[in-house]
Amino acid sequence: GLYFEPYPHASANALYLHIMDEVDPDTGKRVGPPEELRKQLLTVEDVLDVITTEREVEGAAWVDQTLKEDWSVRIVCVSPTARNRGNLTLACMREVYSRYPSVINSLLVVYDDRDQDRKAYAPAFHFRDIPRPATPHTQWDDETFDYALAIGGMSAEQGASLQRTLEQCSCPFAANGTPGFNVGFGPAANELTTFLQKEVRPLGIVDDASAALIVGIEEHLTYISLLPQSAQLAAKQSRVTFPLTARGHTRDGAGSYGRQFGDKGDKPTIRNREWFMDLAGKYAKELFRSNRQAAESLARVRHTLKNADLEEMVENGDVIGDPNELGAILKVCDQFCKPEVIAAMHSSAERLFPILVECDETVGVVQSKIYDAKLVLSFAAKRAIDAGCTITDGTLATYATFGLAEPERPGGKSMVANRELVRDLVFVLMSLHRQAGDGLYVPRDEGLRAQVDLAIAVLAQLPVLKEGLMICDTGVDPNEDDLTAIMMICNLNMLSERKLSVSGVATLAKEEVEPPLDEDDEHWLDGEAESPLDEEHVDTEALRTEFHAMDSNGDNKVTETEFMNARLRAERAA
Repeated sequence: GLYFEPYPHASANALYLHIMDEVDPDTGKRVGPPEELRKQLLTVEDVLDVITTEREVEGAAWVDQTLKEDWSVRIVCVSPTARNRGNLTLACMREVYSRYPSVINSLLVVYDDRDQDRKAYAPAFHFRDIPRPATPHTQWDDETFDYALAIGGMSAEQGASLQRTLEQCSCPFAANGTPGFNVGFGPAANELTTFLQKEVRPLGIVDDASAALIVGIEEHLTYISLLPQSAQLAAKQSRVTFPLTARGHTRDGAGSYGRQFGDKGDKPTIRNREWFMDLAGKYAKELFRSNRQAAESLARVRHTLKNADLEEMVENGDVIGDPNELGAILKVCDQFCKPEVIAAMHSSAERLFPILVECDETVGVVQSKIYDAKLVLSFAAKRAIDAGCTITDGTLATYATFGLAEPERPGGKSMVANRELVRDLVFVLMSLHRQAGDGLYVPRDEGLRAQVDLAIAVLAQLPVLKEGLMICDTGVDPNEDDLTAIMMICNLNMLSERKLSVSGVATLAKEEVEPPLDEDDEHWLDGEAESPLDEEHVDTEALRTEFHAMDSNGDNKVTETEFMNARLRAERAA
């Protein structure tokens, strides 16, 4: 066996190769590496998989620029360090659509850093330089668009550019933007929200934070797995720094982090002084060997919080957010969480992430919220309804077709009515480019599969919108659903062009459902009868040996019975 041991914090990038004789001399069976080494070794297959993915992504940066779709999306990345956010967006889209070079060339990613008048709500985001990087562009309001989606935190100047664009283009739009939610506070924010909700024509969808899709912890893990690998890492990097660097109002005692991750009663989760001390201390312990300077800074967070007079800080207005305990706690964290400390947490996000999840469990976190992807679904549903699209029996599609509630008024928000349907539609639409057997999400419930198929068939009737505008703040959200929103828009366009499957999720699911074992099969697996395929020379002992060899490597996610079931069916099919 070939295994690699990585040393990510060495002064030079390093992989140490272990060549192991894995055959037990007594039994002749493959046994895998010793238990103490398994957690720190990568198999050669894992390393080759990463290298192959990297080569595909790098190749996607140099695809023939003449290969383009008949549509394009101008993606404007905003917020502090917008250039890095633009590069992350480009890298992720190249990873997602490495097999669709024409889509990559149709995504026009730029960055707009006119946000110096807006108080930073997230720490600086760092991302590597890439070939053909995102370019600066602040005059996008001079262009003509067929639709606009505003899903990033905008400064007053950027908000004014959005308003001019909608006035000039009179195009369909949707926005996550109300005071305190992406458009800041103050007169300019109120003016923009009033314009979006009441004055612009045609009226669109304007969501506030209450219109989010709520997903449970296990559902959230499924969602994250559907993101490109670069985005999965960025999401973890964002989340591990989020609680210690949060901005925004704290009057609810939860702050922006607590509002993002709720409890079983759908209420924001509250964290006290002891929680922040515990998190900072555990972070410091984990970082001590790899980045002692950052570890010492986080240890000082813990020590200072322990001895701080939070009440006096509140009285003196020495807070971040509102004058309450959480505002004072965040002020203490801000003193020590400088850019170099944040960078250290980002570089160790994979190790810090489980610590944060464990700490969150102590305050009852059982769910997260997805905003931007849900907004895209609302936008697509409104388009389908306005266009008079029909379902299979000829009746007109409604918001209920997509699991949504009809807006209470024109220009209002569209709430989630059927959470499971909205969840599965988002998961399917964000993975539709992957197709059958290649990562396409398949709803587990048969009834939901039929509803998803029905909704997708309706969306396939929509004409392609040629020129789109998306305002994003990739790299801020611990769910990275800006990227999900972009993937959904691209996949919807390819769906309309018939380049992706119009209907097939339910069909695919039926193909994946394993037929029940017949009685003889079940007895054989229980050891009560011989295999019905013995006469066809199925070596059951060899299969069991193979299973246990895989199990010793930690490769198995199934039981021996499930493994034997699958192999039995495969042999029968062959």
